[in-house]
Amino acid sequence: MRHSLRLSLVAAPALVLGLVASNPSATYAIPFDNSTGGPAVATVGTGGDYVSLEAAAAAFSAVAGGINRPWTMQILNDLTEPNFIGVANTFGVDGSLTIKPAPATTPKITFTSTAAGPAGF
Repeated sequence: MRHSLRLSLVAAPALVLGLVASNPSATYAIPFDNSTGGPAVATVGTGGDYVSLEAAAAAFSAVAGGINRPWTMQILNDLTEPNFIGVANTFGVDGSLTIKPAPATTPKITFTSTAAGPAGF
């Protein structure tokens, strides 16, 4: 029997995460970086900066030097994620991560993995 979890993202409130690293030794495309400054946005989904939430989470987790500005991951469309997704990094005083739908969208994220995640999750 295959189990799945269906997560519907709504416009408010935003979901703020700090979980576990996925693959911190891999190299990923920017936009995630450790710069300071105003808010920055990365898009996830078809036509976005990252094709999947897993890829975006791994890239975010791999940023050396920590997260030092507010970042928002905007979900562009429905996603099906076959693996456990962990998001982690160190956060500076102004660093944060918000995951929310892109404007004027109501995407659904379906997690299909039957494997157990790390202990405590």
